[in-house]
Amino acid sequence: MTEDKTDERGLVEEWLKKINEAEKVYAKYYELVDETRDFYKDSKGSKSGKYNIFWSSVETLKPFLYFKQPKFYVERSNKNAGKAEKLACEMLENALKWDLEQFDSVIKYARNDFLISGAGIVWEQYKPVIETQPDPLDPESEIAVKTGEKVESVYLDPRYFLTDTDRVGVWEDVTWIARKIYMDREAAEEEFDEEFSENGGGRKDVCIYEIWDKTSGKIYWLSRAVADKFLKVNGFFPCPKPIFATMTNNSIIPVPDYCMIREMLNELNGINSRMKLTMQALKVSGAYDNAFPELADILSKDVTLVAVSDFVKLRENGGIRG
Repeated sequence: MTEDKTDERGLVEEWLKKINEAEKVYAKYYELVDETRDFYKDSKGSKSGKYNIFWSSVETLKPFLYFKQPKFYVERSNKNAGKAEKLACEMLENALKWDLEQFDSVIKYARNDFLISGAGIVWEQYKPVIETQPDPLDPESEIAVKTGEKVESVYLDPRYFLTDTDRVGVWEDVTWIARKIYMDREAAEEEFDEEFSENGGGRKDVCIYEIWDKTSGKIYWLSRAVADKFLKVNGFFPCPKPIFATMTNNSIIPVPDYCMIREMLNELNGINSRMKLTMQALKVSGAYDNAFPELADILSKDVTLVAVSDFVKLRENGGIRG
């Protein structure tokens, strides 16, 4: 038993090392995610008349990438099949409609992340329905019975996504993926039946890593707050290949499109600000013949007009040069 604990502790240390190395590689991308989101939302609240062309381009591209949930159509491969096959197709169509109940909103979240931050990720999550029922062998006691099950498509923030980065160039090279889950300490202790150590800074939540290892075919639940063993839960890759923006074949970490046009966006913002300042500095003035006083109000109130007694002479001399 002691040997098993030693082996588990060694495996935990190995995975913590992998997580730390992957987070160092992903750190720059996490910063880019925050930067692109702030730029998109104009979080700094610019008051210099900036026109957010990045927001405009993203909003234009959204419906072209994904607009609404698709309608399902299941067709018989054999056109001469009978009524039973036709009924089976209809049942499959209805099952797909029920199965993708939350699909539309989740895909839109992933679409937005792809356009803004360069990666759209959807995580598939198994959810059993457990109910307490009387024990048929002992009516005085109760047992937990699984009465249903389903798989839900869940949105995953790119900042909480990790993959293997050691000699990984393309998605097919990835051997493990993980997601970070932040849970309240009490809820985590109840869920995993473990005591979590205190975090620095007085934080009440704990970070738990859900790791899917393709090499071993196992799922690991790990937390730095329980650093000597894996967390136990009742339970390959639970997500399809994420939709990535600009990538090369030597890195699995995407580059948001924002990075490619960042300098141009800043330049356009500067030009727009200077144009507004220039327009504010301009003042339109003119002259009119005082023989026709009603001409004073022919233009807007922002234009200053001066009455001229000898307007004909002014006109012959070439008028007023600005």
